Amino acid sequence: MPFFLHAAASEVPTAPLSKIREQVTTLCINILHSYRKFCATVSSSGQLILPEALKLLPLYTLALLKSTGLRTDGQIDSRSFWINYVSPLSTPLAIPLVYPRLIAIHELDTEENGDSLIPPSIPLSSEQISDNGIYLLENGEDCLIYVGNSADPSAIRQLLGISSVEEIPAQFVLQQYDNPLSKKLNDIINDIRRQRCNFLRYDSSFYVYLLLSLLLPFRRWSLNYISLLINQKECKW
Repeated sequence: MPFFLHAAASEVPTAPLSKIREQVTTLCINILHSYRKFCATVSSSGQLILPEALKLLPLYTLALLKSTGLRTDGQIDSRSFWINYVSPLSTPLAIPLVYPRLIAIHELDTEENGDSLIPPSIPLSSEQISDNGIYLLENGEDCLIYVGNSADPSAIRQLLGISSVEEIPAQFVLQQYDNPLSKKLNDIINDIRRQRCNFLRYDSSFYVYLLLSLLLPFRRWSLNYISLLINQKECKW
């Protein structure tokens, strides 16, 4: 995926976005086609069983097409920043930038994560977002919090020290309060900071960023993608 990311970023200043998006999709198709042709065991027509190393490639490709730099409705300033940011990016930071980690922090009290401070992430799907939930999205660059309009006032008070969404100011500093939920959230964020060497930023436009980051459910999208592969004239399955 870093190769996809860097190749796309290098093309943005000189090539139309539609062409770059097509090239990214074609590259993914060619990789899977080559695997099917030269590496895969014989399987029925229309069936493609991917190895572990390639299972997430279609998902990451879709996520890359939705990224700031390749969106056709993006702003030039945002796209320019994206190009400069991703060009030297290492693999550990490239993956979360393309496919951010989403955590339901309103469920921290009910989850057991073993030795890990950070709970399992949830899929980037609109079906996973509830209006009464509180979520943390981490993309390797920023760590952002979304509070649903119907979120439990008790959870908001424990996490943020306020009673409702309307009380969240434009400039907000996350603090640790004397309760287990707040301590867990701060422990998670501090662990992410150690991993990424970045800081928490509260942004009032986070809801827009969250919507732009959401993908179709992987199972549904992967079926459509396999259909796309089968219908490609150059892919003779």
